[in-house]
Amino acid sequence: MSNIKLVHSGGNSVSLTVPDSNPAANRTFKLPGADGTAGQTLKTDASGGLSFTTSSKSTTPAFYVRGSPTSSTKDGLSDILHSYSTITLNTGSVWDNSNGRFTAPVTGLYQFGFTIYDGTSNGNIRNANLLAYDSSMNLLLGDSLVRENHENPAAGSTTFSCSCIAPLDATNRVYLTFNGSVAGSTPRNVFYGYLIGH
Repeated sequence: MSNIKLVHSGGNSVSLTVPDSNPAANRTFKLPGADGTAGQTLKTDASGGLSFTTSSKSTTPAFYVRGSPTSSTKDGLSDILHSYSTITLNTGSVWDNSNGRFTAPVTGLYQFGFTIYDGTSNGNIRNANLLAYDSSMNLLLGDSLVRENHENPAAGSTTFSCSCIAPLDATNRVYLTFNGSVAGSTPRNVFYGYLIGH
């Protein structure tokens, strides 16, 4: 097997070598033209180009919205919760507040969760759905990522919560729907999501 051997002036060396098994085709990797900064890692563009990137909590795709959302039809889907009054976090601009749409920037495993302040009349059962679609609006996984049915028996609004994890490809979308009446409240209506890992 071929390798590149770099010898230190002290006599020891570092070598780069080919994989143990024969590659499916010839491979060329192009190194970055400048040094990275401390803590950065090399990232591939899947075409042989390498660049330095920073991987940290500050760059992890994530959103956290709260407040009193609006419910209406968006992207052809009914009862989408959108236009939350407060966007606390939107790292990577993954959340479109006006359309109630999360778009995965990279392929990976994601965590989502929500709390809804249900103001539906007493005794009525309503359901909330987390739905995932591809960029052509084809439903993924054949059903909701998670569905939570809620009955509001108390005299007044009550909260309910749910969370799930979901494998998504880049450009996949996630929406939260609720077919009941959302009562206005900043701390009680919450929707969030973030990348767990690749």
